[in-house]
Amino acid sequence: MTKKNPFDILMTSTLDGGDFIQNNNDLELSYSIANQIPLCLIGGNVDTPYWADSVIENGPLISNFEKTLNSVVLNSAGISKLVDSAKLDLKVLDIYADINVSGSIPSENRFQLTIEINTPEKEPEIYLYLFDNKKLI
Repeated sequence: MTKKNPFDILMTSTLDGGDFIQNNNDLELSYSIANQIPLCLIGGNVDTPYWADSVIENGPLISNFEKTLNSVVLNSAGISKLVDSAKLDLKVLDIYADINVSGSIPSENRFQLTIEINTPEKEPEIYLYLFDNKKLI
């Protein structure tokens, strides 16, 4: 299947969620799905409806990953559940790229989620998300 070319407003990660990037009184665009990854993983609803559910093409955005992160023990079984829930949340991005997900425990009480994005037009993009005591750092 041919993948669509994504575009979005470019954001930068901040400790309070993120900020848009401005360029000459306009918003900078991104031609990557990088912005969508954290939104899929921890941006939807866990127990209550998400405000944008009615406009999401593939159904409601449910944060299976966030719900799993808040409920599992960080051991090998927990890693497997976290990786599976991340794959489920990222499935909506399949129209843009092939996505590989893996997880590890780099140190005590830390979980690292590695996401590899593969598209025919670009080199693979790799994103690392580190959670310390179940909070994204």
